[in-house]
Amino acid sequence: MSASMAPHYQPADQRQLILDLHQLLNDIEPSRWRDEREAQLRQRLSEIHARLEIVAREYAQSADQHLQALRDRFADMSALIEQHKPSMEVSTSLDDARAAWMSFRSSAEPAYEALVASLKAENVVLPSLRPTNYTRNVFHVISALLGVLAAELVPLVSDDLGFALATIIAVSVALMGWGMELGRRISTRVNDFLMWVFSLVSHPHEAHHVNSATWYVTSLALLSLTFNPLVCAVALTVLGFSDPAAAIIGKRYGKHRFDNGRSVEGTVTFVLVGTLAATATMAIFHPDVVLWRALLIAFSASLAGGLTELFSSRLDDNLGIPVSAGLAALAVWFLTGLV
Repeated sequence: MSASMAPHYQPADQRQLILDLHQLLNDIEPSRWRDEREAQLRQRLSEIHARLEIVAREYAQSADQHLQALRDRFADMSALIEQHKPSMEVSTSLDDARAAWMSFRSSAEPAYEALVASLKAENVVLPSLRPTNYTRNVFHVISALLGVLAAELVPLVSDDLGFALATIIAVSVALMGWGMELGRRISTRVNDFLMWVFSLVSHPHEAHHVNSATWYVTSLALLSLTFNPLVCAVALTVLGFSDPAAAIIGKRYGKHRFDNGRSVEGTVTFVLVGTLAATATMAIFHPDVVLWRALLIAFSASLAGGLTELFSSRLDDNLGIPVSAGLAALAVWFLTGLV
């Protein structure tokens, strides 16, 4: 980070400040909200606001134009908290308090992601928010199921092309996705329009990063290069069912958490759901695969996907999970075929 940055709040202090804000915003998620913690949350917000004001004032004293975006982002977040604090402090009932906090969180999400994006430009990497979105979860499952059907049924359309037809379609869709990403980078209007179109299923951070849907169609293209419908179906099933199940269970019931926010409960759910769902998929589309082999393939793919989700911080889940699950399924498919 630039040497001309605020002298009192060093980069490490600023990073911890944003991490504390990230934790606060996660704790006021609807799925994690607890009425009895409202007073404690209010105290934490006041402390974070005071620290934000210090950083904002120190940036305001700097004449370095290079830091203008970062200066504005800190000021915006401080002003947003100032705007919402009265409604949270004067709430006359628990329902009113909860509504005020949810309103604040809704407004704070895009402001937080803009701040994180500005800090990333200064080589300070911070986690994005992943709010609970049941519409996105349903969309996730449907997208994966469509991918499974395409992998299994498209090759049946043409005896001559076989699975190559599915590969051609998958690569074409991936190229379209990256074309839209290029358009988003060139034009803010295109970015705003696409974020509006996908507003029901997008996360706030995707306004500043490659969209998860783009990573998903990229994973489809990569998986199609295996020319193995079973591997593709297993990998997409693990992604479609395990990822949202782990997110729901982990956020609501996760008590044993890792440093990256993931939980033991969520990871165990990921592996169990993936194993069951992938085994069911093979039973439907590949009934000739014996049960022990199907279970081993499903478990291996689910474990690989779960570990990728757990330990990978920079790789998007929609790329990392299906590719790692697919590679594991392919390896076990090959090895068990030698038995």
